[in-house]
Parts: sequence; structure tokens; C-alpha cells
Amino acid sequence: MLSSTQSFDRKKQKDFMFHYPRITAEEVLSLPRKEQDDFFDSFLIALETGELSVSFKKNDQWYSDDWIRSIILSYFKYSLIAPIEGYPYSFDKIPLQKTSPLVRRVPGSLVRRGSHVGDRCILMPSFVNIGAFV
Repeated sequence: MLSSTQSFDRKKQKDFMFHYPRITAEEVLSLPRKEQDDFFDSFLIALETGELSVSFKKNDQWYSDDWIRSIILSYFKYSLIAPIEGYPYSFDKIPLQKTSPLVRRVPGSLVRRGSHVGDRCILMPSFVNIGAFV
């Protein structure tokens, strides 16, 4: 969740939205597999870079973007369960993300793709889920 001092620039969404207008989750899942791959890869990158955010602050109130939430849920339907690299006997639908070298991750810190972790963050043993903005 965003802290009260962080704000999200909704204007940054224009780049992603220029390439992918707000199609529904059902429309995304009905695309050919290659187009789904391209869409979800661009979507995850937009979340990871902070271009898109699930939550935003408006008039001192926090809100969630239902469209982004629906696309995240459709990503779970799209994804196949697979082994997690580096973690024997562990499986997930969302691969782990490689973070910036400026992020300190102690052992036991897992970061899923589609989450934004800012530079100079220190992650103690934790699980950062898709859509998180840290």
C-alpha cells in the first residue's frame, strides 16, 4: 500500500493506455496467446516501473483502480503454475521479479513480478505481491 507521503501520477498511465486502451479482462483472455503474452508482459512492466498503480490518492482518500485489479485477476487465469526458480518444491503462477541493485533484499524476501519496489528500499523477510507499490 502507498504511504501517505507517496502520490501516484495518473498521467504516466497514458503511455501504457495509448498502446492498450481499457479493454476488459474477458477481452484480454479472448485474444490469441501471442497477443496475451505481449499484453501481460507490457502490463507487468508498467506495474513494476510505477507507470500503473492499483491504488491512488484523491482528496486525501485512497481508492483502487478496478480495471487494474481485474487485469491482475485475469493474469492468474492466464498463467500456468510453474516451479519457482531457486526454491525447490515451490510452485506459483506468477514468477519472481529481479529487483534493482539499489534494493537490499535479505534472505527470505520474495518479490513477485508486477510489483513496484523503489530504489533504496530494504526488504526484510517478506512477500511482495503483484500490484504492490513499495
